[in-house]
Amino acid sequence: MEHNSTSTHNNEQTFQEFFEHWLVEQNKILNELVESTKEHELLQHFYLTDGFIQTPDESNLQVLVKRVIRHYEGYYVAKSKWAENHITAMFKPKWLSTLEDAILWIGGWRPTMAVHLLCAKAGIQIEARIADIMGGMETGDLSGICPIQLRMVDELQQETIRVENEITEMLAELQGTVGDGEIVDMNHYVNEMVRAEAEGRVDGAMARFKEELVRILKMADDLRLKTLKEVVEILTPLQGVYYLISAAELHLRIHEWGKNRDAKQA
Repeated sequence: MEHNSTSTHNNEQTFQEFFEHWLVEQNKILNELVESTKEHELLQHFYLTDGFIQTPDESNLQVLVKRVIRHYEGYYVAKSKWAENHITAMFKPKWLSTLEDAILWIGGWRPTMAVHLLCAKAGIQIEARIADIMGGMETGDLSGICPIQLRMVDELQQETIRVENEITEMLAELQGTVGDGEIVDMNHYVNEMVRAEAEGRVDGAMARFKEELVRILKMADDLRLKTLKEVVEILTPLQGVYYLISAAELHLRIHEWGKNRDAKQA
């Protein structure tokens, strides 16, 4: 059951503060990712110049990739905590811009977006909207993806689409029950004593509805994180770093563009 409006507002502000801090940290991590690729390129150049056959060790990149994933995990842990008492705020987040809100899917980005981003970066396919957003951003090199990786990417995309559709249908079915159940029956009661009883039934129905919303949001967030992790697992550490650079730039750029546009229209 959600708290009163004052409590909700305060907690929304608290999550907004967490989110803004999380974005600051994401920007710092982005800079670290970019620097790590520059250092790796210098090592590669050194190895080639000195006639080394082997390539530079990527263990440090692997450590960095894992740290980035933990950063995303921390976001979803915090989001899940706030969602338990403020689920409606998570479906209409005030800390996002209207642009971000327009592309929202069940309280966040579509999981298939993670695969589409990889495909666009690797040149496998062109997603016009992603390509436009990525214009002028750090590109990196993901062109070395091998056939085995391509097959794994395709399998991941098909499975992600399947689960994404299932969750979408679950939400649609849940929303349909609101119009068919106890809440609509409220209109049929005129006796004050009976109406009081009906209001209790409505409270119970809304509580169950919100519990289901929390569950569906958790499923959507789990799929988002799972898809991101599986994309990174398909890639080599160096490819993973380039991919995470693109993901962070895309997220930060959309947020910045949206906020700037909202400020101009205010």
